[in-house]
Amino acid sequence: MKSIVLGVALFGATVLSAQTRNEQYYLKATPFKMQAPVLPKFAAKTFSLRSYGAVSDGQTLNTAAFAKAINACAKAGGGKVLVPAGLWLTGPIELKSGVNLVVERGAIIQFTPDRSQYPVEQLPGSSSYAVRPPLFAYKAKNVAITGEGIIDGGGDSWRPVKKDKVTASQWSALSKSGGTISTDGKLWWPSAGAMAGEEYLKTLKGKTALTATDYEPARDFLRPHMVQLSNCEYILVEGVTIRNSPKFVFYPTASTNLTMRHVTIFNEEWAQNGDGIDISACKNVLIYKCTVSAGDDAICMKSSSSANSTAPRLENVLVAGCTVYRGHGGFVIGSNTDGGMNNISVADCNFIGTDIGIRVKSNAGRGGLVRNVFIRDIFMRDIKEEAVSFDTYYEDVTAGKEARDVKTTAQDKVPEFRGFVLKNIVCRGARTAVFMRGLPQMPVRQILFDSFLVSAQNAFEAQDTQNIVFQHSKVLLPGGVERDLGKAPAPAFFGLPMRPHFSVDMKEFSRQYHARQALWDKAFEFLRTRRLAELAPGKYPLLGDSVFVSVTYGPEKDFDSTKWEAHRRYIDLQYIIEGKEKMGVAPLAAAKEVMAYNETKDVANYSAEGTFHIADPTAFFLFFPQDVHRPNIRVAEGNVRKMVIKILAAP
Repeated sequence: MKSIVLGVALFGATVLSAQTRNEQYYLKATPFKMQAPVLPKFAAKTFSLRSYGAVSDGQTLNTAAFAKAINACAKAGGGKVLVPAGLWLTGPIELKSGVNLVVERGAIIQFTPDRSQYPVEQLPGSSSYAVRPPLFAYKAKNVAITGEGIIDGGGDSWRPVKKDKVTASQWSALSKSGGTISTDGKLWWPSAGAMAGEEYLKTLKGKTALTATDYEPARDFLRPHMVQLSNCEYILVEGVTIRNSPKFVFYPTASTNLTMRHVTIFNEEWAQNGDGIDISACKNVLIYKCTVSAGDDAICMKSSSSANSTAPRLENVLVAGCTVYRGHGGFVIGSNTDGGMNNISVADCNFIGTDIGIRVKSNAGRGGLVRNVFIRDIFMRDIKEEAVSFDTYYEDVTAGKEARDVKTTAQDKVPEFRGFVLKNIVCRGARTAVFMRGLPQMPVRQILFDSFLVSAQNAFEAQDTQNIVFQHSKVLLPGGVERDLGKAPAPAFFGLPMRPHFSVDMKEFSRQYHARQALWDKAFEFLRTRRLAELAPGKYPLLGDSVFVSVTYGPEKDFDSTKWEAHRRYIDLQYIIEGKEKMGVAPLAAAKEVMAYNETKDVANYSAEGTFHIADPTAFFLFFPQDVHRPNIRVAEGNVRKMVIKILAAP
């Protein structure tokens, strides 16, 4: 108990300091280079909804009035479309470039429960069909949804409801409200068409020249997302409450420069597929001080693949200062991971009462590389299942269906989770502290837990993992039993007194080691047998020009005095014997050469955007020919004793 009290006290200090942190602080604190998303710009013009014939009586359908006001604003070069206090019933609203939809305090935009107002239409640039979302934009620039009002998606008229998710009185009210109940009595549907929709869609498979009319019978099943912004740029969502969605509440896709701050997202906990914030294949995103309660995943990152690009489709995302009260996961990655993700930072967030705290999920058949994810200063309590979960056996099950066997053998689309840092994580109450389940052909790997304190029924469950590191990490088990995860039994790495840094590509290491085992064994023998702290600066040959050691002792360099570099002939094993330094690493494929390769020195210089780590005597780094690295960056005054072992690389 003493440990958990101490941990909470330390975290309390973090929370107090977090109260004074602003957006700029979090942007500067990301371990990767991230600029603030570019905010939209608007003309100084105002277009009041009332001026276009809208009536705020909660009965009059104002779809046409919204369209007139927005079109007038866009045609005039943009500005504000003002929604004054009142209850404004409407059908779908399309936002256009240059328009800031301002929902004033006291205003409620209520989307009609009349599902016939939401047509089925072909998705832009696609052969697929979907139901028009309540609030949407496509290829718009400079758009915003701001104010202190409420936007209600009327989702309760769309969503199926599971009987075991609601109270007896709620189920009775649903049963009397109309709709259809499944034959097993476990699921309420808003209409017979909604219940039959999935089977109807199966009859369309294999047919050609389909139109929207062919999909109309399945409209009630094809629920729309509530706020969907597709292929948009320069977006601001601020201050509003967005609630009661047919499916996901807020769903931007393939968009850039998105700022979302001081927004409240709410769905009932029984909202089927009722995700809160789902960021899909977007870049340069800031989610700041938002509050979320969801029926499914609360704050979620998704990334579907594109035939035209191999680069990560979701990149440079910062989530800071947010609170989640309910959801299947507080912060979630997946299950759509096939487009890849890179550079995600989550900081100073609270998750209370969620099913899982931090959740990473996918499965074989989806694929995608998810890397460089940094999660820190997270406080959780009353987590129903795992505080942290990595699972590559996830299966998405449609309402009313049973889970099938999850694919585990797909070789062409295998998800890869690596390069995660979870630091300063505190959780009071969970079933399991950490659950990790990789695939046999692709383990979950290179995950660092630092200052991790959880009280739970179970400590750690793992399958098919590699290079999972715990530092200052404890689980408090029932009966006052304390489990130090940092002292969990683990095989020593070649008997060395240090380990590989979690960022090391262990798959490439394995290939190189088996190709030139004699060279690596010579290097590891040196690390095991020599008194490293007593090594004088100089060169130590081990096996001719195939393996040799260089030792330096002295001050490090300012950041601007260091360079990105890569080697073709040798692999670098870099180890800090005494002191600390900062090192950067990035993939060579994403770097740009700025100084041509010098064969004599075996070096070329690059410009790159990478991830930076603090190097100390606990771990060594390996930089392969496909890596660029930026070493020797000063983090403190004083001298640093460092060794670099050069190992001849295999082709």
